[in-house]
Amino acid sequence: MLYSELSAKQKNIIIMGRSIKNRIKISVISRNKAIVIKNFRKHNPLLLN
Repeated sequence: MLYSELSAKQKNIIIMGRSIKNRIKISVISRNKAIVIKNFRKHNPLLLN
């Protein structure tokens, strides 16, 4: 009983940790895209008016 409860909690913690890592990856990727777009606009203002 106790062991199965613990393993279920551990599984939930592992799943939470994975989803948090994925969210961090997604936010880093979107931030990098935003930086690239900003730099692109700075260097090429005529293309993106």
